[in-house]
Amino acid sequence: MRLQNDGDIQRVLSVYALPIYRLAYARTRSRSDAEDICQEVFLELVSRNPTFPTENARRAWLIRVTVNKSNSLWRTLWRRRVELRDKVEVAAAQSDEASALADALAALSEDDRMLIHLFYYEGLKSGEIAGVLKRRPDAVRKQLSRARARMKRILSGEGFE
Repeated sequence: MRLQNDGDIQRVLSVYALPIYRLAYARTRSRSDAEDICQEVFLELVSRNPTFPTENARRAWLIRVTVNKSNSLWRTLWRRRVELRDKVEVAAAQSDEASALADALAALSEDDRMLIHLFYYEGLKSGEIAGVLKRRPDAVRKQLSRARARMKRILSGEGFE
């Protein structure tokens, strides 16, 4: 499956733009960075125009590229300097309950946040996550279980059950 025309590009954008943006936001915690990553992912898709055997393969490729672009962003010195400013902006814009949840997610490691996002927000199964992240399915299930336990400990400290 290759992108043949503008209609194909529009269809892929309409299906995957929001999930890719949400994943980028979950990894960066910044709207502007998530938007930049989303644009870069789709520019790479259009410029490389790889062939995919199935729609699930295209989805996995888009997720993998999003994760890689997010990782690249975190490595830059600039990103480390502006991280605190962005966290303050995000916290100010959220309700108390959403803020507590966002704080709990932020307290998790980047890897735990990504697993929780892919499982709960994107609806991927552990086998699909394993394929995207190039890990064993049993390892993903165990890591997801540990991430849930960490999240529960963090939220229970905030008064949530």
